[in-house]
Amino acid sequence: MDAYTGIVAANGRIGILPEDKPFEVRSIILNNVYDKESPLGVSKILVGMNFGNLEMEIDGEKITENNVSNWMQTLNMKEAAFTTSFDFKDKAQISYTIYALRNVQYTGYIDFKVQAKTDI
Repeated sequence: MDAYTGIVAANGRIGILPEDKPFEVRSIILNNVYDKESPLGVSKILVGMNFGNLEMEIDGEKITENNVSNWMQTLNMKEAAFTTSFDFKDKAQISYTIYALRNVQYTGYIDFKVQAKTDI
């Protein structure tokens, strides 16, 4: 499998970098917030508190990258939104969208949608 390269949903203050696993965020990047420069004169960008790593279970089974299919990710630059969607076995169609909020600058939001295909 090729190495995954996520695309950041950002609002100018934070960037939210998704992961290639369901419900995971690799990092929250803070714009214009830097660690004190090193002796070599190079400052580094700080990452923020990662609020995006979540877990979901259906019928007692944790959803992982190993039990999903039809994985798709899309970026909506106008809305600063990154959507991931997939099927969990034959039980549910799941999607979630990560937003870098514009009106609360250092905040993000994750919106979930679970559509059952059977009784779960």
